[in-house]
Amino acid sequence: MVIWGIAFIWSLALPIAVELGGINLPLYRVFLIISIVPSLLHIMKSSNRGLGSADLFLLLNFFWVFVALSANHPMPSIIESTGSYFLEAVAAFWLGKAACGNRKEFMRIFKHVSIILILIFPFVFFQSLTGKNIILDVFRNIFPILPPSMESQRLGLFRAHASFPHPILFGVFASFALALTALTFRRLKFFSVPIMGLSTFFSLSTGPLLIFVLQVIFLTWNALLRRMKNRWWIFLVCFLVSYAVVDLLSNRTPFHVFVDYMTLNSGSAYNRILIWEFGTAEVARHPIFGIGFNEWNNPSWMSDSMDNFWLVLAVRYGLPGFLLFFAAFLTIFIKACRRRFPDDPRTADIRLGWCLSLLAISIAGTTVHFFGAVFPLFLFLWGTGAWFYERQPTRRPKRAPMIATPEPVENVPSGKIA
Repeated sequence: MVIWGIAFIWSLALPIAVELGGINLPLYRVFLIISIVPSLLHIMKSSNRGLGSADLFLLLNFFWVFVALSANHPMPSIIESTGSYFLEAVAAFWLGKAACGNRKEFMRIFKHVSIILILIFPFVFFQSLTGKNIILDVFRNIFPILPPSMESQRLGLFRAHASFPHPILFGVFASFALALTALTFRRLKFFSVPIMGLSTFFSLSTGPLLIFVLQVIFLTWNALLRRMKNRWWIFLVCFLVSYAVVDLLSNRTPFHVFVDYMTLNSGSAYNRILIWEFGTAEVARHPIFGIGFNEWNNPSWMSDSMDNFWLVLAVRYGLPGFLLFFAAFLTIFIKACRRRFPDDPRTADIRLGWCLSLLAISIAGTTVHFFGAVFPLFLFLWGTGAWFYERQPTRRPKRAPMIATPEPVENVPSGKIA
């Protein structure tokens, strides 16, 4: 199944759309349709795997998404939406879980993230300077492709998106695996990590830049206090103290301060603050079933997009939908963090890199919505970390013979017989 995981990574980076039943589907979604049955069968027949609590929470989340959408929209119109959600959430998680069962498979899969970024970086750099997307120009002459966003500029540069339809999608793909790559690959990281940083910068998107910066902070803290066993508890205490200090000294909430400093311009920061205020008010009005895909109540001069992944879950599917999804995330993250590898420091470092990458992208979800290819990538990342805490197959050691076979006397040197 590791080949399926590698193919899925490549399908995310290819802008090809496939027509299926009169509907243009992204290539990664078609791949998830094909892989769902093999992934589930592989999980069920593996002696050290099976469906666990995280799978249960995700399935319950999908069930509630269906209920919530049924309460807000007529039945025929939600079939495509719920099917897409199942593919990008449950099927993507199962594919990651089935494709990655040990350290070797984990490294084989995520090595291709670096390979893709290294191959497309010259085109990213060219697009950032000129605004011309060579990759999409070539693909659209051969295949039907996903419609790209309009070219835009920030800081005097064009926002690069290479083979992805939008700069945010490309930026998240370029930034999400920084810590994972830095702590997993001993040689590749020296070439791929700078490419990740430059690619993230050229996307000129707040969310990806936040993902990258958070991982840099995590890696720096880990390097400085590597000998301390409780360094991450100390980090949590420092964060809580900083939160309290900002809350006491500032006339704004810590969330407002965080958003203000982590966005590229003040207008974007103010818009995210308004999204939080009006979005949470929408959740308070529709706490059970949410509003589905209906328009949310916000000022007419605001954009309808909601740049907050976690808030979108609560607004769209109600608090039960959000809580079940978040429970699945916490289950996977906490189980992976609690697993210890005292006799295998290399695997312990890889597990730490995975945890830091997942934590960074999850925090950045408060400033960006995971749409398009980013959502199944997020769930696929969940699944690839399941092997950290799943039961590992035990190997019975070879037992030495109780009594050594006697050596013939004639072969023993003189004087040794006694």
